[in-house]
Amino acid sequence: MITALQRDRIFWNNNKIVVTKPFDQEIDIGNFGVLLLIPSLFTWPHLFVSQSQNNAIINYGFDKVISQTAFPSLERFFKALGDPLRLRILRVLNEQPQTTQTLASSLGCAESTVSRDLQLLRESGMIVPPRQGKFVFYQVMDKLTALIPRFFDYLDGNDD
Repeated sequence: MITALQRDRIFWNNNKIVVTKPFDQEIDIGNFGVLLLIPSLFTWPHLFVSQSQNNAIINYGFDKVISQTAFPSLERFFKALGDPLRLRILRVLNEQPQTTQTLASSLGCAESTVSRDLQLLRESGMIVPPRQGKFVFYQVMDKLTALIPRFFDYLDGNDD
């Protein structure tokens, strides 16, 4: 972890973390203290070290922006949850599998709108479209409740 930080300013030396900067102080966090590393684009190229009780806090800058596609499947998953119609679709599909036409009718939406949202939910891995004969019945995958336990309780307002 330390090697991924500012190598010219933070490094290991004989079981100690050395911070090179105008900093003439040694902080001993002992065996029970915590070292909190806080990355920030806003502090770059600076570095701040502070102490709170037995804990050391290093707020360091980094000049590399994390790729916007570092977590594409997780990003797609949560984007799919960011639309009220898709949440309504998930609620209905949780009760029982439905076709695009049945969903559109019960939600009072155009089939093309429901179809587009079903595609997004499918790409995010929340639903699967098993085919029964010539019909496609969409159903909710376990991935949703595995990532967010009690998801449907929260969706229905039963979050007690």
